[in-house]
Amino acid sequence: MATSDTERWLSKGFKSRLRFMVVSRSTGADLRLLRGIKPRTLQLSWNDDTSIKESGTVDYAGRFNIGSDLLRVHLDAEFHDGSTATSTLGTYIVSTPERTANGSASRGTLQMYGRLQELADAQFMMPVTVPAGADPVEMAAGFIRGQGLECVFEQTDYRLGAERTYGVGGDGDDSILDAVNDLLKYAGFRSAWTDGYGVVHLTKYREPSKSAPVWEFIEGANARFLSEVTEERDTHGVANVVRVTYSTQEKSFVGIARDDDPDSEFSTLNQGRTICRTESLSDVPDESTDEQIQKLVDDKAKELLGTEQSVIHRITLSTVWCPIRYGETARIEYPSADISGLFSIRTMSPTGEPGVLMDVELRRYER
Repeated sequence: MATSDTERWLSKGFKSRLRFMVVSRSTGADLRLLRGIKPRTLQLSWNDDTSIKESGTVDYAGRFNIGSDLLRVHLDAEFHDGSTATSTLGTYIVSTPERTANGSASRGTLQMYGRLQELADAQFMMPVTVPAGADPVEMAAGFIRGQGLECVFEQTDYRLGAERTYGVGGDGDDSILDAVNDLLKYAGFRSAWTDGYGVVHLTKYREPSKSAPVWEFIEGANARFLSEVTEERDTHGVANVVRVTYSTQEKSFVGIARDDDPDSEFSTLNQGRTICRTESLSDVPDESTDEQIQKLVDDKAKELLGTEQSVIHRITLSTVWCPIRYGETARIEYPSADISGLFSIRTMSPTGEPGVLMDVELRRYER
């Protein structure tokens, strides 16, 4: 995992400075330093489970007006050997809902939103149909670029089994971001996310156990996290029966998967009851036979039962800044607390405190 750059962040501390830059919406380039910002008040929130992913606030003095341009936050670090590094924390659209004025003096708080907010605010003016056989990831990237955002994506061999129509006002069809994430879901991709420069990324979902860690939280002399951590493993309501349904005007199909295994922690036998979940199947090829549809609902039920029986294991810790991002994989080795393993980084909350102190939630699903 360790690289020369990572080793610098693990060295004997660093001096940090936050730099706030006005960014050209048309070119994405830094234009000028934004003055009047109070860096110590910075509060960022990154959450891989939300559609927008990134938001935050920071206080300012004086007047604020950057028009339609963007705000970018850089962390400049100086290490003890004299070397330097810059981590770009994010690129945001901003608003100033209110300010307080006292004569010529004024102050206020900037509300900051990741660039995915632009896709959440945009809608299709007319219905758009993505045909069966289309590459859903390539179509999603086209929707994003159509709104003026830069997008990079991984390739997929998956093709839609049935057409999808957006912009008709149906459930989950409120915005272009909804359509993008709907298409990504079918391809087994993460929901759209942005890097520090506001570029939208479309990437495959990968289990932490199958991903190389970008960072290691290791107990010892070079530890960068505080000793007190919180651990959660919630098994309440884990399903042991899953029903998947699919209906046409003429026929209905039902697939059922049950966990009756006496050696399973969550089985009907060991729980003493059934805990059921029901889902509907929608991505069915138009030319499918009854036998093929029945196999689809049966297979989907088995797949969802495995998903339902994935227990969430969470670790929350506090650490100074390290070069990680939500959705990536990190390793924690904390033998004193009997905590070890690979986890996905679910949330981060960088602040303007010295070292850009932040809380980090690590998560993985355990079967």
